Order: sequence, then C-alpha cells, then structure tokens
Amino acid sequence: MQKQRLKKEEYIGKGKHLNVARRYAKTFPLHAHDYFELEIILEGRGIHQLNGTEYPLKRGCIYIISPADFHKVTVQEPLLLWNITFDESLLSSAQMQALLLKKESCCLLTEQVLQKLDTASGLLLQEYCSGTHIQPLMDYILSLILEDTPPVNELSTVRKAMLFAQTH
Repeated sequence: MQKQRLKKEEYIGKGKHLNVARRYAKTFPLHAHDYFELEIILEGRGIHQLNGTEYPLKRGCIYIISPADFHKVTVQEPLLLWNITFDESLLSSAQMQALLLKKESCCLLTEQVLQKLDTASGLLLQEYCSGTHIQPLMDYILSLILEDTPPVNELSTVRKAMLFAQTH
C-alpha cells in the first residue's frame, strides 16, 4: 500500500490556516499531511492506527496528528467527530513543543472535558466562518487537551529538525 501525503492547500485551503468540521468519519487509508489534525470523537467506534500502533476509538477519544506522523482510521460504527486541521502558524512555540511531547497520541478524556471541547469546537466553527476570535479559541482547546495529558521527556534536536523539514 502506498502512503499518501496530504497537502494543506487541498485540505485547509490556499492562504488559510485552519479548517473546522463536525462530521461523520469514513474509513481512511494510511496517510500523512503537512499540517496538524485534531479529532475529537463524539460517538461511534473505530480503530486509529498511528505510526504502527492501534488505538480503539469511542466517545471521548481524542488524537492529534503532527506532520511527522502517519495514520489511518477504520470505522466500525459510524464515528461522529470534530475534525480541526491547522498549520503551525496557530501554535506558539510552547504549544508546538507541548504537542510534540504529549505522552499519549490518542487518549480518552473525561466527560466534563469532552463537553467543554464540544462547545469550544462549535464556537470555533462559528468564528471560523466569521473570521474572528479564532486564536483565543484554539488556545483554549489546546490548553484543555494539553493539561489533560502528561508530557514525555524533552524533544530531541533531530526530531525537531525532522518535524521542521516535514512541515516546510
């Protein structure tokens, strides 16, 4: 199976930095992209394969894919989710490092955090359509995710260089 590399211009839009959608997921083959992808599972079941490791998907699961990752999604029961794709311009250097140092690539959130993320994602969609307040909402969403998952050790210089090269 050939791996695909999806391009920002095609999936986010030329000259854009973000795309937000609440949708049902389809089974998607192994691929990577030159942007970040955040998915918040609201209902359904499936399997998420990330860099060769499989994670079960169900309500409350969340995952963030960096440009350095390969993943695929297999739907077992219809998966309703928030899909937020964005480029590195919406991340501070601290957020970028925190995302890359996350211990778990796919984790299960508490119902309380999931409800906050669902509400914030809905607001982000509204603001995305009007073109305002995007950055504060992204900061809030990322802070909820990052404070709910512990980091791993320091990111190596080689990994930082690889991520930069893959993103640019």
